[in-house]
Amino acid sequence: MYRLRGRPLNAGRLTGESLATVLLWLLDLADHMAPIPGTSNIEHLPDILATKPGNDAER
Repeated sequence: MYRLRGRPLNAGRLTGESLATVLLWLLDLADHMAPIPGTSNIEHLPDILATKPGNDAER
């Protein structure tokens, strides 16, 4: 389990905006991190697209 600012990450409490933030954090962990885009829920698509390089995740 990774920790964010000393606290465990509780994925069950994430909202759309915070989920995009966590995705960006994961991508920033290492240069060799590569996203594998895809979702079974169309409502999650904006969160995935928000992590695209050069895109500002803040809405």
